[in-house]
Amino acid sequence: MDNAGLKKAFGNALRREGFTRKGGDWYIRGDDTIVVINLQPNDFRSAWYVNVGVWIRTLGDEPWPKSHKCQVQIRVPRLWPLRMDEIDALFDLECGSGSDDERAAALSGFVTQDLAPACRAFLERKSLVDAIKGDEHFWVMLTAYAWLGLEPPG
Repeated sequence: MDNAGLKKAFGNALRREGFTRKGGDWYIRGDDTIVVINLQPNDFRSAWYVNVGVWIRTLGDEPWPKSHKCQVQIRVPRLWPLRMDEIDALFDLECGSGSDDERAAALSGFVTQDLAPACRAFLERKSLVDAIKGDEHFWVMLTAYAWLGLEPPG
C-alpha cells in the first residue's frame, strides 16, 4: 500500500463512522467539543502519525480547528499503550507483509472498533475528563483546565 492508499482507506473508514473531511483533517462534532483527527507524515520513513485534537467550543468559535491548535491533544497510539507497536505498524508502510486489502481491512477495523468510539467519547466532557485523568500523555492547554474541572499541573 502506498501513502495515497493508506489515506484513502483510513478516510473511507472515518467517513463510514460519521466523520466529515475538510482539507486533510477529519471532524466529528458534539454540543461541547469538536474532535479532529489528523494524519501527519513521518519525515524519516513511509509512516504516518495519527493526531487527535479536541476543540472545546466554549473556549473559542472555530468551525474547523486544526488538531495542533486544539486545547486537548494526543497521538493515537498513546490511547492504547499496550498496543502502541501494533498501532504504529498499522500506519507504517514499511511494516507488514500483508496485501493492500488486508491493511485496508485492518485500518477499517481499528477505526470502527477503537478510534471512532474513543473520539465519540471525547465529545462528552465527563468521558474526556476521565481519559485525561487516566493518561499522562494528553497535552492540555492551561485555558482548558477550568472547563474540564481539573487542576493544572505543577
